[in-house]
Amino acid sequence: MRIRSIVAIGLTICLLQIGVVYAEKRQTLDGLLAQIDKIPDGESSLSQKEQAYIKKLLKHEQRAIPHLVKMLSHPDQDIAEIAAATLRDCTHIDAKYLPDIIAGLDRGIGWLPGALGRIESEQAAQEAVKRYLLTNSPHNQEVYAVRLQGARAIPFMIKAATANNGQDYKVYDLLGHALEDMNPVAQQEAALALRKILNDAQSSTNLLRGVLTIVHHLDKAGLVLEDDLLELYKAKPELREHIDHALIGIPSTYRGQIFAEMLRREPKVTLLRDISEAGKSAQDAGGEVSKLLSHPDWNIRRAAARTIGFIGYKKAIPKLIEILNDSSDVKINWIAAQSLGRLEAKSAKDALAVTAQEHWHPAVRRQAKKALFHIRTSKSYTLNYNNFPSEFFAYDHFGGCVLICPNGLKPATFPALGDRLRKILNKPNSETDDTTAKNATGAKLNRIAAREQLEKLSYQREIIGYGESDNAEQVGCEENDAVIEITDEQLLEYCEQITQVPNVALRVEDGWLVGSDRGEWGGELVFIADNGERYALIQENIHNLYTLRTKQIAVAGLAHKSSNDGVIYELTYGLDAKWRVQPWRALPGAPLLSRQTLSGEILIGTFSGGTVIVSEDGNLRMAF
Repeated sequence: MRIRSIVAIGLTICLLQIGVVYAEKRQTLDGLLAQIDKIPDGESSLSQKEQAYIKKLLKHEQRAIPHLVKMLSHPDQDIAEIAAATLRDCTHIDAKYLPDIIAGLDRGIGWLPGALGRIESEQAAQEAVKRYLLTNSPHNQEVYAVRLQGARAIPFMIKAATANNGQDYKVYDLLGHALEDMNPVAQQEAALALRKILNDAQSSTNLLRGVLTIVHHLDKAGLVLEDDLLELYKAKPELREHIDHALIGIPSTYRGQIFAEMLRREPKVTLLRDISEAGKSAQDAGGEVSKLLSHPDWNIRRAAARTIGFIGYKKAIPKLIEILNDSSDVKINWIAAQSLGRLEAKSAKDALAVTAQEHWHPAVRRQAKKALFHIRTSKSYTLNYNNFPSEFFAYDHFGGCVLICPNGLKPATFPALGDRLRKILNKPNSETDDTTAKNATGAKLNRIAAREQLEKLSYQREIIGYGESDNAEQVGCEENDAVIEITDEQLLEYCEQITQVPNVALRVEDGWLVGSDRGEWGGELVFIADNGERYALIQENIHNLYTLRTKQIAVAGLAHKSSNDGVIYELTYGLDAKWRVQPWRALPGAPLLSRQTLSGEILIGTFSGGTVIVSEDGNLRMAF
């Protein structure tokens, strides 16, 4: 019995040793290469299995390279792709393999461009720059190769910029993006080379315009060019806009002043976003930004309040306290609370404490409490998004969940809320109940119950779109998910005439107010008089129209991609016998569904902002 046990143990040990040897053999280069045909999964991106396999191959990097290079010509494209992806991640590839890699690139092997960056030769750098400039996007394997080449690529990049002589703006944008993530030595070399072009009296205006685009991407490495750019102001005043753009990018000590001047010329939300991203280095623009806190355009006003916090302009604290409880705009309340927290505004503590306790929207209360914490602790805010535009526009999705489903009153996941909702409404579904074909003031029509009547109120609209005129270029780039650079010369406007049947109509004296909502394609509010006169009041997606006791209001807005905007407009009849529209109350999100309650108030379910009730005097409160 003992002998049998010993034999069994010995046999087990033997088998284990064989298994270990076999496993080790599988990890050897020969073993790994023998498995390569079983690794590809046919997908365009690398799977976890493929990444793990490549990682094992890279442990034998220098011995594996000759085999991998040979596989670039393998008849199975998937095997060639695995070889290319491994070569891309090697630390160094001998220049003698460049012809093989070029052949593989000509074959269209997707993961291979990065391998050009692993060859330390001028020829490889030149090839990398050439192939990158043939693409239409700064986000690809080709730009990775150029960045890996670093300083070796700079002469070829400068040569390409000069040879183009400002004829193709895309070239300069691509070159600038490639420089963004290069090492500092390469960026400094680029700056010095670009200086020669900027100071060359023979440089054409078009070439200088393109070079200024590149300079914008140099970040701090471009500061050595600040004096040269200021001199260029004098020599080429027609390039002022492009010089300003370059000075902002490097970033110049005059950055804030430049931003201020740009705001004076034309205040824009996107410009305010860029000023915010510049942070405290743009503080000199604070005076102009603070003037916009009273701007009639609510979007600009919100962006200005947001910018004040990011650039640290404390002189605007009193105005931010004033708008903290502006009853017309819940979004600016949220923004003001956070900006006051970013400014560590001790003078705002009392106002924030009241807001934290009494504001009608819970997201604003939470933001006020958070601001008080930052003021008390002097702790800096952390960014919640990987890209700054998303961080800046966070106020479009500032809180809450949707408590009304667009397809019914009773949310499937919140059955109790359906009962509470019915108690608030205390009447049947108003979408089918408050429609009538009568011409009495206050009568409503909607598509569910009054399609024929609405068709009689149809009107003609122009749907305008924009597109790239070079359709052939677009088709060639679709397969590579390329970003196509569209210049003013290439941009075409497309116009289509349609007959629009309104979604909703509200009877008023002498005519109808009608509203349409085409989603991302827009909408409008139109007045159609009984005598045939008609005119548009506002270009906006109109969700619904109501008579709110003595007021006529339009509930409008859209949630599409990153935008989420909702607003209630007040409609008034002027002394000139024309209807007027003005924003009355901002909603915490785009309207998804609305109903008029038995008491006459309006209940609105919003996207990501919760369900609110609006009274005649403009007070808002949460429904739940």
